[in-house]
Amino acid sequence: MRGLLLAVSLLLPVAAAADIVVRALMPEMAVVEVEGQRRVLHVGQTSPEGVTLLEADSERAVIERNGRRAVYRLGETTAVTVVPRTKAVTRIRPRQGMYYVDGAIDGKPLAFIVDTGATWVSLNANQARELGLDPARGLPAKVATANGTVLIRRLRLERVRAGGIELRNVEAAIMPGDAPPVALLGMSFLSRVHMVREGQVLLLEQRW
Repeated sequence: MRGLLLAVSLLLPVAAAADIVVRALMPEMAVVEVEGQRRVLHVGQTSPEGVTLLEADSERAVIERNGRRAVYRLGETTAVTVVPRTKAVTRIRPRQGMYYVDGAIDGKPLAFIVDTGATWVSLNANQARELGLDPARGLPAKVATANGTVLIRRLRLERVRAGGIELRNVEAAIMPGDAPPVALLGMSFLSRVHMVREGQVLLLEQRW
């Protein structure tokens, strides 16, 4: 009996270490095994076991449980504990009834108008070319606008920054011609931050 208890006690640390295993990684999503239960989590989601996916790409996942954050790689049962980052905050004051914010796409500066009615970060074809983006490489799609149906190009941007907040792997739309004249910071970016108003000021806060 004593030997059995000793064997069980020796196994306990291994079981604890194996409570979380990342089985698949994708941009903004991961398949995580928690205490033997397989969960598909998108960034920001929490499993019934209390595991929250904070970040994910093709190489790693940042996971929080019981207030502790750690970096996991595919198939590993051990992780490196990380110190939580300070959340970036961007305060935007209205100008002529619009919320303009200085930002960048893939490190190249440009201005945005915050537009909750836009599905994606949107820019016109000329802006795209100035930023080094080739509209032809995007996936074609048709969208309805006030001027009728137009053919756009959809693609993913490596980095999009608005004020002090930068997100990776952001969906975008390239519009034909010169519209919109100012790039739109749409919901493909805004849905991934906290957005509240303090009086006339629009406050954007990075989630993680």
